[in-house]
Amino acid sequence: MIVSRLTGLILPTILAMAGAASFSQFPEFYQQYLQRLGGRLDQAESRLAEITADAETKGMSVEAYIESFLSSHKHALEGQRMLDSFELTRELRLTIAKLFEAQAWERPALLAKHFHSATAEATYAAFSPALPLTLDGVAYAAAGAALALTLSHLLRRTLRRRQRERQRV
Repeated sequence: MIVSRLTGLILPTILAMAGAASFSQFPEFYQQYLQRLGGRLDQAESRLAEITADAETKGMSVEAYIESFLSSHKHALEGQRMLDSFELTRELRLTIAKLFEAQAWERPALLAKHFHSATAEATYAAFSPALPLTLDGVAYAAAGAALALTLSHLLRRTLRRRQRERQRV
């Protein structure tokens, strides 16, 4: 009787609340993740500005300046780092644009597609939960509660089936 009551009412309620509370934090995490990506972009653009200024000081185009490093065995690594800086900046600009323009329902899939593990780890380490007072927060809370209730229902069905099987034996 107690197990039945626990699995019938209390457990689904607790799971729904936990699902709602955890999923409702996604919009805040997403926003903090975008801020960190923006910081990385600022750093990358600062590096590009330095490379451009150095090239101008030498009276060279950026492409010729980088090529001068790449063609020198002694400085090829630095030339590759410069090219990598341009690629990183391009990638970050595209990623931020896609993530920023995404609709609320698209965000989890886009975050997974454009996932930067180091940025996500840093975001999570400094993550500060927020009270989800936005429509997005409420929608994610509802999705979390629905998922938790579905899992609770499946768990309850499995437990009941096992209990019936034991009673038959």
